[in-house]
Amino acid sequence: MVHTDDSWQKLQTLCIMFQKLIALVSGDIVQDNQDQLSAHDVLMPGQLYGMVLRENLEANLLKVKLVIDKMIRKDDEGKAKHTLMTSWRSPSYLRRL
Repeated sequence: MVHTDDSWQKLQTLCIMFQKLIALVSGDIVQDNQDQLSAHDVLMPGQLYGMVLRENLEANLLKVKLVIDKMIRKDDEGKAKHTLMTSWRSPSYLRRL
């Protein structure tokens, strides 16, 4: 109902939705079948590409987070944590990833 600015149309739509809800609860109509093709969304190419890109980006960021967490926890060489945190800025560190 966001698509219209007319308050009367919004009220009519709400009344129809309420009538359908009452009819469904009372058993006068049956629930829509979610397996029908008309109930499925159509994905546009940009939406599909965005979902794949987001999933890959999340996976890569998780890998980077795990590597950094492992390096911070390691601390076996007796280095102070502040040097470990600043070492990630060096080019040699980035090449190791």
